[in-house]
Amino acid sequence: MSETYLAYHYCTVETFKNILQSKVLWLCDLTDSNDEQEVIRTFVSFWEGVKKRLKGTDIPKHILDNAIQLIDQQYETEIQTEPPYGVCFCQKEDISSQWIEYGDRTKGLSLGFDINWFIHNDGIKQQKPHPNIIQSNAIGCDTVIYHSEEFEEQMADVCYRALKEQGTLAWIKCICPTFKHYSGFVKNPTFASEAEIRIVYYPIEGVKFERYDVSVSNLKTNVKKHYEIPWIKGSSKALKSVCIGHNCELSKADVRRLLAENGIGTDIQIKQSECTYRIR
Repeated sequence: MSETYLAYHYCTVETFKNILQSKVLWLCDLTDSNDEQEVIRTFVSFWEGVKKRLKGTDIPKHILDNAIQLIDQQYETEIQTEPPYGVCFCQKEDISSQWIEYGDRTKGLSLGFDINWFIHNDGIKQQKPHPNIIQSNAIGCDTVIYHSEEFEEQMADVCYRALKEQGTLAWIKCICPTFKHYSGFVKNPTFASEAEIRIVYYPIEGVKFERYDVSVSNLKTNVKKHYEIPWIKGSSKALKSVCIGHNCELSKADVRRLLAENGIGTDIQIKQSECTYRIR
């Protein structure tokens, strides 16, 4: 990613005010998102596609059948334990689908955050993370992968090589960790217009990290379960722009006032959305 890489978090006016006051973003359970296939798609429909491809390879039938049976029996456990938490951004600042779904039907705002700020200031790596005893390996920032034939083929190749080398143990040693690794980032392709980037966190409940090296809070339970990451430290901040929805109650002057009242500074770019959505 370049030195400054803006991605946009669409939100309501109330959420905007809370973000300014708290100086943090919430990482929430991704299985509660608007896509009912969130996280489970990797272990269900995506795995089904990979499985069909594996059946067309030269892996001995008894090895493949045993591995598939084991995976089919255990994937439900995998999707029910240690869900990833995340905060989502769009690579586009001003598009109707995001306003309607997340920006309170243009009554909210689109906040431009510098993704690289989190990498340089919060210790969040540009990576797809996985459950790990080192905290910085359990959190990362990367683009969402929209389920495709090409990605299915790539994952089938990973599974094929693992099964050839490790037999049925491939599930434990490679396939399960790899699928878990991607589960917080693989989405239904019908959501591709969201052009999404995420910060995703895999906490391990009941287990303390061997090393705490990222600016992320402990689990919070007020309102809903979530973790928090700061977006401002001293005079340095990730928030770079605010785009006001077409039907938002706030004016540019209101936004400047709210920024000033919360000690954010006056160097934030403020603009008006060009999405002239009519609320009916």
